Parts: sequence; structure tokens; C-alpha cells
Amino acid sequence: RLVDEALQNNPGFKLAQARVAKAQAVLAYTDAKSAPQVAASMSATRQLYSAHGLVPAAMAGKVSDSGTLQVASSWEIDLFGRNRIALDAAIGNHQRHRL
Repeated sequence: RLVDEALQNNPGFKLAQARVAKAQAVLAYTDAKSAPQVAASMSATRQLYSAHGLVPAAMAGKVSDSGTLQVASSWEIDLFGRNRIALDAAIGNHQRHRL
């Protein structure tokens, strides 16, 4: 019980845990950069046109609904090994902090 209590209250132990967590996060981020990326966004608008404004007579006083959906994807091809080097460094950093 005393050993467990000493480990829990040891600032050096907590610092080591934080370093391992940081190394794991860097590793996950670096690994994710090599995968295809997909993003999507959507917007919807409802607009009431003024009956006495500067709009065409066909639209005056009417409600117009519009929507937009955008989808984008990208994939960075690692031709010169930059991402692979960063991933290897993150793995090495993670393994070093685990010891």
C-alpha cells in the first residue's frame, strides 16, 4: 500500500505519465497525416425578400430556401519520406518514454 501511495504522489511519476500521453498523441497525429482526409460541411438558409426592396418582382415578398453541401478529400502522397520520418521519430519518442 505504501509503494502504491508513494507512486501516486510522486511528481516525477506523474511527469513521466504526461510525457507518455504526449508521445502517444504525437504518434496518433503523425500516423493520421498519412491517411486520406475527408471533410464535409453543410449550410441551409431561409430568406424572406422584401416586397418593396430592390429585388425582381417575381421574388418580392417571397421566401427562398437554399442549401449547400460541400465534400472535400485529400491524400498527401509521401514521395520523399517526410511523413514517414516524422512517424518513425514519433514512434521512437513514444518507445523511449515508455521505458
